[in-house]
Amino acid sequence: MPWCPGPDGSDIWYETCGNGPALVLLHGWCMSSEVWKPLAERLSTRFRVIMPDFPGHGRSPSLGRADYVLWAEYAELLGNHLGLNAAVLAGWSMGGQAAMKIAADGNRRWKSLVLICSTACFCSTADVTWGLLTAEIAGMAKRLQRDVHRALNDFRQLMLPAAMQNDTGMRDLLGAWLGSVPFPDAATALDGLESLAKSDLRMMVPAIRIPTLVISGADDRICPAQASQWISDAISGSRHVTISGCGHAPLMTEPDYMARLIIESVSGQAVRDA
Repeated sequence: MPWCPGPDGSDIWYETCGNGPALVLLHGWCMSSEVWKPLAERLSTRFRVIMPDFPGHGRSPSLGRADYVLWAEYAELLGNHLGLNAAVLAGWSMGGQAAMKIAADGNRRWKSLVLICSTACFCSTADVTWGLLTAEIAGMAKRLQRDVHRALNDFRQLMLPAAMQNDTGMRDLLGAWLGSVPFPDAATALDGLESLAKSDLRMMVPAIRIPTLVISGADDRICPAQASQWISDAISGSRHVTISGCGHAPLMTEPDYMARLIIESVSGQAVRDA
């Protein structure tokens, strides 16, 4: 069974596919390793793709806690468990925050970084114009307390750009893509939301010293492209690619282009912007 031992017996599930250099994919808030399947299928021709379920998500048992620091700890435990070296680390959304912490900490097992629709600061502040308002976060918390399934279904719809909200085909595709992703319990979802609301990695990000590809959706309503631009500006030598007409889920809407971006970035080849 593909389980990674955690502290105090709190193991996490992970899945692998393909052969080649290791590529670890970290899922986002209230998601699981299942979200990577379309992209992993394309990447497995070049990489040994490794996809963990963080505590309380997918097959991994809940700790009632879900924050990027915990996720970073578990990703490093997985790296130790598998003896990874010169691996590629990729994170989507909140998984990107975990990936940024890992990269900033400087463990040499990671040779390059991919950040997908992530942010260093989720909420708006006096000097953060791209974040969500605290009132929006508070409203989401109340909805989670009332009905976690309904609240997360509404949140998942926000992954599509506004222009696609009434596109029945895209909504059906989103439903099919997320159909196998189980909902976490309310405690895990609320703790993750609180972690996002409090997160501010802006002092940490400039410490990242490995080659980094930053990917954003031009019409992302959750982690706007401006957030990715800030990350790219803060990481010396990084590359930022914004995908036109794309929301928060390029893993779903643009898997072929995403795979090409990652493969060519890791190989050092130039990629034509979308």
